[in-house]
Amino acid sequence: MDKTLFTPIKNPDFQGLLEQFDQVIQSHPSQAEELAQEALSLATTEYQRGLALMRLGWAERMLSQLEVARVHSDEALMLLERYQDVENHTFALIMAGAIDVYQGNREQAHQRLMLALRQSQQIGNKLYEARACNSLGALFDWYGNQSLSIEYLLKALVLARELGQAMFENMVLSNLGVMHYRQQAYQKALECYQQSLIGLTSLGVESAAQTTQMNIAECQIKLGAAAQAEVLLEQFLQEGTDETKLQCFAMYTLGTALLAQKKHEQALQKFREVLKLAQKHDFLEETGLAFLGIGQSYLALQEFGQAKQALLQAKAGLMVSSVENQLEMLKALVTAFEYLGDYKSALRSQQEHSQLEQQYRETNSQRHVQSLMLHFEMAQQIRQTEAALGRNRDLELAIQEKERLAAELERLSLQDPLTGLYNRRYLDQHFAQLLEVSATQGRTVGVALLDIDHFKNVNDQFSHLLGDQVLRQTALLLLEHLRQTDISARFGGEEFLIIFPDTTTEHAALLCERLRNKIEAFAWQRLHQHLSVTVSLGLAFAQAHEPCEALLARADQMLYLAKQNGRNQVKTDDQLMA
Repeated sequence: MDKTLFTPIKNPDFQGLLEQFDQVIQSHPSQAEELAQEALSLATTEYQRGLALMRLGWAERMLSQLEVARVHSDEALMLLERYQDVENHTFALIMAGAIDVYQGNREQAHQRLMLALRQSQQIGNKLYEARACNSLGALFDWYGNQSLSIEYLLKALVLARELGQAMFENMVLSNLGVMHYRQQAYQKALECYQQSLIGLTSLGVESAAQTTQMNIAECQIKLGAAAQAEVLLEQFLQEGTDETKLQCFAMYTLGTALLAQKKHEQALQKFREVLKLAQKHDFLEETGLAFLGIGQSYLALQEFGQAKQALLQAKAGLMVSSVENQLEMLKALVTAFEYLGDYKSALRSQQEHSQLEQQYRETNSQRHVQSLMLHFEMAQQIRQTEAALGRNRDLELAIQEKERLAAELERLSLQDPLTGLYNRRYLDQHFAQLLEVSATQGRTVGVALLDIDHFKNVNDQFSHLLGDQVLRQTALLLLEHLRQTDISARFGGEEFLIIFPDTTTEHAALLCERLRNKIEAFAWQRLHQHLSVTVSLGLAFAQAHEPCEALLARADQMLYLAKQNGRNQVKTDDQLMA
């Protein structure tokens, strides 16, 4: 329970109830909901009903009662539109738009939040402007554009601090932490969460502070400080929480911290405790995560049969979890099947992993492009607002902004943000065309798939940050040792794709072998004294007018063969080379 208690005044009138609501909504949403319901019962006009419903929807959103919150917020917006109260109408737009974001009504959310942003700027209400920016940050997060999300959240943070809105400031800090975490900027995420925790603790908001503690522990694990995370989580579990799902999450994160420290038996025991609690309360996702942790623990203990069974049981629960968790489960399944000698199942799981990863990247890429287009529309609308306020900008600046966004759109849509290489979207747009032109002109095209050997061990043994450094350095080695005519792209995860235009089979095989040697010989100890890296490559050459999917499948088969035969080698399509 929250540490600070709120004592309502006796026999409050309608306005008094609204004032009490505004005092407690951030820290005590359940009490705020009761106050809004009482105010609604006392409303004597449509205007008063709109004010009460707007607050009721706000409280319900904070309590995750999204369906009823949407109904009440939409009705409030409809009622308040009839009056000339721009301030309350603006806030109703923000509340309704925020609910639209969470329920997936993105176009409607955009319209409402942009109108709220313009109106808040027109009336000079910086708090409403900050709230609109915060919700726009959540909208751009769904579009997969964390950079723009952070941009709007930072605007909200600056305004919240300027206004002295401590509770709202800490909420925005937590949201910023989420965005940095998704960008894999774990140190920045940790700093945001730690600032938020200090503020939430001083305000006595225990429930939000507990969630923030879990976020801090996740960052510590990613940063290689799993021992610190273990201490934090043990202390949290000793103090206890009334929220069973939060307890499940804390226990699961503790298991992850133990696994990162190679305390495999302790991790296995902790994941079993999560499973027992999750199954008791019919928590589907938490059950899936528990089985995933159990499977990973068995893998670390080299009990591959047990690992396979647990990971297969994880599938059902993880269908409602994040794509990242599903990919992690499939990756672990591939490893289990390989060690059991079931290469057919390993290949099937690898193909399922590749297909899911491709769908995930394509969806994120499409959303990212949509967000940039949306951002451009927003920039235009904001300029129109400024013009109405007598702050019209020069046409040349507008053109420059458009050109900048168009260039950013083109670059971001075709470039992998971590390595700087081309991404899958670039391949989707250009690879098939390249093959067709080469076939028409009678020129050869070779394709190699490169996979970093045992890359999961790099993440588990050292850290995900070091794993990212390995990916970036591998990309630099590709650029350094390939020809200018060759094309390299990040294909997904730790896989890279290399296209060799106008190259003989023998020469492409020689280039692959040279690249393999260069990567193995690189001084990886610069990154970590115990680090060594090798790669496996699968090479195939296109047949006349062969679909790119078929060519990639043959290269993937060669890569799988290289890995199956011991890794750190190049395998070519012997049938085509004969």
